[in-house]
Amino acid sequence: MTSPGASKSPGASRSPGASTSPGASTSGAASPSPAPDAVDKKLAVKHSNYVPAQMDRYIDFIDFSPSGDLTIGASCLTGRYWTGSLWRYRDPSHAPAPEKSLTGVDIDTGVIDGRVVGEKGDKVILALDTGGVEMVNLTSEVQDDKVMHYLERQPGSMDQCHDDIITGLDIWSGSTEGGNLAATVSHDTSLRVWSPQLTLVHTYSRAHSRSIVGVSCHEHPHLLATASLDLTVRIWDTRQPKPAVVVYRSATTPPGLVSWQPGEEHSLLVGGRTGEVWLQDIRAPNRTSTPVFTPVMDREFRRAKWAGHDNKLVAVTGDDNLVKVLEVTKDGITEKYCDSRHGDYPRGVAWNPVDNSLWSAGWDHQIFQHVLS
Repeated sequence: MTSPGASKSPGASRSPGASTSPGASTSGAASPSPAPDAVDKKLAVKHSNYVPAQMDRYIDFIDFSPSGDLTIGASCLTGRYWTGSLWRYRDPSHAPAPEKSLTGVDIDTGVIDGRVVGEKGDKVILALDTGGVEMVNLTSEVQDDKVMHYLERQPGSMDQCHDDIITGLDIWSGSTEGGNLAATVSHDTSLRVWSPQLTLVHTYSRAHSRSIVGVSCHEHPHLLATASLDLTVRIWDTRQPKPAVVVYRSATTPPGLVSWQPGEEHSLLVGGRTGEVWLQDIRAPNRTSTPVFTPVMDREFRRAKWAGHDNKLVAVTGDDNLVKVLEVTKDGITEKYCDSRHGDYPRGVAWNPVDNSLWSAGWDHQIFQHVLS
């Protein structure tokens, strides 16, 4: 078990290096076609032969497809090279056993974060510790009356990468056919907005004066929020010539995590680096008012995921072994659930849209389902 104090150092660069395993090539002998759901229902689904032998220990993110398939991104943070892997499970209770996965693929660098995208959830956008982003497609082919699945990598252009490790990734919900798809931030102080084809739509090289540690995309396709070590939260409208405005600044309660509350246009959840959370009203008359801080943890927040079935519930994790669920209303923020089963930092947290269950995964290589009473 890793020490709780062994976190990713903000300034540390990671070394890309180790090549992918022979079975994890981005191009196979046969060219797989997209997997239609009807084929899976008629034919038996077989575990792919082209998967890594084992999953990396440190799980950095999990996410669900609309049909309930679980995607896992993991990294190896020890040794000479820091590499990673991506996995897909039809049944989330089978994770993290490699032999029970639908398929998997090696990544030749560490995985910071990822999101399942597309109407069928057959695409995954990855943020990497090299500063790059890439798209991974789930494909399939029929072999002897059985369906074999594969994950095909489509790396982004290296000349569009961040100059340092990516510290945050978020996506705009909806179709990936047009408009903005995702936003990333980095220790290089830049904010980048990506198209569905992973080409740069906007680049803000000096979005903050210090490292940016959080980003969240609004329901409107041109709005987003960022939090930085320069002690500020900024709201961005990429349609404007001067796109950013500061809505919060504090040295006593510095911001670290930002996440828009679904269905609430002006309500931004902010997690402090000292363990408090609060709702920040972004409207001009309310920006100067002091928010109501609610202590939740003793350490910095890392992840926040809103429940799809209830826009008042949000699951949060941080630099502790705790997974908490908060109820966020206009009257305040209250804790509804707390779990301490993880033996190391829980970095992945997600809600299954099929049964609205909550799942978490961490650097202890454990994946837990949470039952909220």
